[in-house]
Amino acid sequence: MPKFSVIIPTYNRAESLRRTLQSVLAQSFTDFEAIVVDDGSTDHTQNIVNKFEDSRIRYYKMVNSGGPATPRNKGISEAKGEWICLLDSDDLWYPQKLMVLHDHLQNDANIDVAYHSLNINMDYQYVTQAIYTRGLMANSYEDLLRNGNDCPTSSVAVRKDFIKKHDIKFDESKEFRIVEDYDFWLNLANYGAKFVRIDQVLGEYVVGFENISGDVKKHRENLLHILHYHVFKVQVFESNKKKLWREIKSKNHAQFAVLDMKNKRYPLAIKNSLIAVFYSPKYFMRRMLKASQKIFFPKLQGA
Repeated sequence: MPKFSVIIPTYNRAESLRRTLQSVLAQSFTDFEAIVVDDGSTDHTQNIVNKFEDSRIRYYKMVNSGGPATPRNKGISEAKGEWICLLDSDDLWYPQKLMVLHDHLQNDANIDVAYHSLNINMDYQYVTQAIYTRGLMANSYEDLLRNGNDCPTSSVAVRKDFIKKHDIKFDESKEFRIVEDYDFWLNLANYGAKFVRIDQVLGEYVVGFENISGDVKKHRENLLHILHYHVFKVQVFESNKKKLWREIKSKNHAQFAVLDMKNKRYPLAIKNSLIAVFYSPKYFMRRMLKASQKIFFPKLQGA
């Protein structure tokens, strides 16, 4: 049984996948398997995988499902490792990633979920600032729901036995696409998983220059959908669900406004600011300040 199973969903990203697999095979800790789940690619993805000729890599091809949730679930179901490590097929790991993770897990047998910061890689051309993560409060579910997703997918490792014990899966419905990872963390936390932040930058999140504005719209719609679902259908820490929803919606629209300002989408920034004020004037300025710090001064979030 390998220590780690690295789950890599992919779709028509043959050359990106090649870089990703190279970063996995370059790991200083070698007790792992890499499971590539191809979500119906029509490019030369399989040829790229075959060229590696490494017995630690397993390849599965599926009929296209339209999102990473289904191939991730398939990869987890095929995994033989003690720990599930998630890695998107265009992201990269630094060579010490698995060794650092292994050492942390050895030092604390109670960890269920581990995550870390990632550098931002602009289309494999240059690296900008890092996505600095925060340590979660003792009630990790409430923290994640109130304060947002702070676990980059390609940094997350989850104990496989915990997933199996609670039958936790990535939600494959259309309303959860793009944000199914956040929902997965929320479900882990709701079942009492112990989250631990590794205070190191151990990889790179790759951002393509071809960013599509429609993806931003869909991401925001689905994000609000899962937050609404958890506020009204799952969480039990706040009995006044409408009050909690107003605060969370205000916080998220404040973040949208800051991002819109940063990307010069000024009409959207004004619209989202007004929505944030409407839902919770009391929280608007505080949330705007926090959102601005996270986006413009990310290093402040690592403390």
